[in-house]
This record gives sequence, structure tokens and C-alpha cells, in this order.
Amino acid sequence: VDAAALDEQQGSSQAVLGLVGTLFSVLIGFMVVASLDNYHDARQHVQMEANALGNIYRLAHGLSDVDRVRIRQLCRDYCNAVIDEEWPLMERKQTSQKAWHLYSEIWDASVSVTPHNERETSILQAILPVCTTYGENRRSRIVQCETGFLPGALWLVIILGALMTVAITYSFSPKWLGYQRVIIVLVSTSLGLNICLLAVFNSPFEGQLKLQPDMFILDRDVIFQDSD
Repeated sequence: VDAAALDEQQGSSQAVLGLVGTLFSVLIGFMVVASLDNYHDARQHVQMEANALGNIYRLAHGLSDVDRVRIRQLCRDYCNAVIDEEWPLMERKQTSQKAWHLYSEIWDASVSVTPHNERETSILQAILPVCTTYGENRRSRIVQCETGFLPGALWLVIILGALMTVAITYSFSPKWLGYQRVIIVLVSTSLGLNICLLAVFNSPFEGQLKLQPDMFILDRDVIFQDSD
């Protein structure tokens, strides 16, 4: 486009860039904050699931020999399945059938306990709410792993909005062409960094900042070392 024609439209270009840039920056800012909250929620679900599993293991210590050994061994097996098998699968948005089976076994073993005295009755009443917490957080973790936070339609809006914002910067005609290039690079880099943040926090179990099974490892290496 001829430089003189661009000079005539300079005022309009500035107004359009201000409007589009403001709207898009507000939109992507809210998305980054919401995506970060989703990332922290996923971390909390992992920690609460692992904590509940450790509490089930501890509480089972007061049950009869058969129930105690069964529940505690199931907790160990589930923890190992999550760490060694399910966590690598979650990078591909998949889950472990073995972990699901052990999850059901822990529930079945807990609700099948027949208390023989008042102490075991009290322990059973304490275990069942912990099992509920354990199950809820496992299911939430799996849903966040398989679905992510941002659907495809929102990614389309983000990409189109970024392209429109960068395209408007080409409508200016500065005296020094190098200045325009610097502005385009800065705008593109800023948009790219924000989109990278969205991509990272959108999938908490993938990429460089993926969540690690630290709490499950703590259960396995410390809590589950007690003898039955």
C-alpha cells in the first residue's frame, strides 16, 4: 500500500488498533487467569486424592486382620499403578484400566467391612467419607486430563484475534521502517507468550509444566512402608 494512503488513514488505524487490542487483551487476560485457576484446581485434586488414599491406609490399621491386609495392599497397588502406569498415559489423555479396577476394589473392600466391635464401627464410619473424597478427586482428575479447559472454538477465537491484532499494526506508515518492524515483533511476541501460557495451563498433565505425582510418591515411600 502506498505510504501516502497509509498516512491518510493513520487516525483510523490507531482507533481500530486501540479498540481491537483492548478487547482482545481483556479476553485473553481472563482466559489466562481462568486457565491458571484450572491448573491449580487440578493440582489440588491430585493432592486431595493422594491424601485420602493415605488416610484410608492409616485408618485400615484398626480393622480386623483380613480387612486390614486387603485394604492396605489395595492402596499400595493403586498407588503404584497411578505412578508407574497411569501418569505416563495421562500425557496422551488416557487412563489406566488397572488403576480403575483397583479403585473399584478399594471401594468394594471398604464398604464390605463387617465391624466386630465398637472400635471397628467407628473406624468404618471414618473410612467411608474418606473413600468418597478419594473417589471424587480421582474422577475430577481424570475429567481434567481428558477434556482440558479450552474447547476448540475458543482456540479459534484466540488465533483469529491474534492475527487481526498483528495485521492492524501493518496499517501504520512510520518514517523509519525499522520502528514498525520492532512494534510488530513486540506485539507478536506478547500475544505469543500469552497463547503459550494458555496452552501450558490448558493441559495440566502435559508439557514442560505438567503436574507430577509427588503426593502419591510420598504415600508410597513413607506412609505405605508401615507393616500390616
